[in-house]
Amino acid sequence: MVSDRLAIIHKGVVVAEGTPEQIKSLAKEKFRIVIEGSLKDLGLTEKSNHIVRFGSKHIIYVKNEDEAIELVRKAIKKGLKAETSPVTLEDVFVSLVGGEMN
Repeated sequence: MVSDRLAIIHKGVVVAEGTPEQIKSLAKEKFRIVIEGSLKDLGLTEKSNHIVRFGSKHIIYVKNEDEAIELVRKAIKKGLKAETSPVTLEDVFVSLVGGEMN
């Protein structure tokens, strides 16, 4: 369950506040794709795309739904496990505080 209003505080400073939807709207990229396996066959690089790696999984952030669906299609055709969804509050939190989880 999420509150009606949130505040994201980083090092004692409020960096964002509002409803969960208002906070999510602050993200540059609106969709995330989680792909398990190697990205080399998809033509993606961590330098040219917003990609976060967690073990064998990669989270790729894209600006729109069409981009997300196309990337999932490519991944599935290559035999990779892939799923997409809108960005989460956690994604926005990490982007706003520069990736620092402490």
